Amino acid sequence: MKTEVHCTFQLEDEFIKEIEKKLNVKIVRSQEILSIEGDDYLNLLRAKKIFEALNLGFEKEVCKKLLREDYDLEIIRVKDFLINKNNRDRLRELKGRVIGKRGIFKRNLQEITKTFIAIHNNVIGIIGEYENLSLAKKAIEMILSGKKHSTVYKFLYGAIKRKELEAL
Repeated sequence: MKTEVHCTFQLEDEFIKEIEKKLNVKIVRSQEILSIEGDDYLNLLRAKKIFEALNLGFEKEVCKKLLREDYDLEIIRVKDFLINKNNRDRLRELKGRVIGKRGIFKRNLQEITKTFIAIHNNVIGIIGEYENLSLAKKAIEMILSGKKHSTVYKFLYGAIKRKELEAL
């Protein structure tokens, strides 16, 4: 089986070899395209997600978390929340809402949900454990849909409280 991913960044051979070894895949770079080959579909998908995460600006150590079975990458396209897909001012505004003043909302969201968030161009990437990932994704979608930050915080704290109660 084979898959490809666009790659616009410099990669050290060490990093590629580590991914190849841990996932039992073969990675070949041809200009800006990485070809990933292997027999295990899930490992191909993991390798592809690692390089997609690098494209979004995640640090390598964060991307390596995707080697674990309990971590995943979610991608949200900000343009999907625009009525007029060419409205650059609104696009900038929506990304700004996710970041928050001085980066506070993004930083808080990462801490509350124990996830990693990167914003690159018109795309928001989230890396985390499955349950936390879905919580962070829902919070970001709420913000992009126009909900107030306070409403989203209430949602997050309520979800965490329910999770704690379920654990008892």
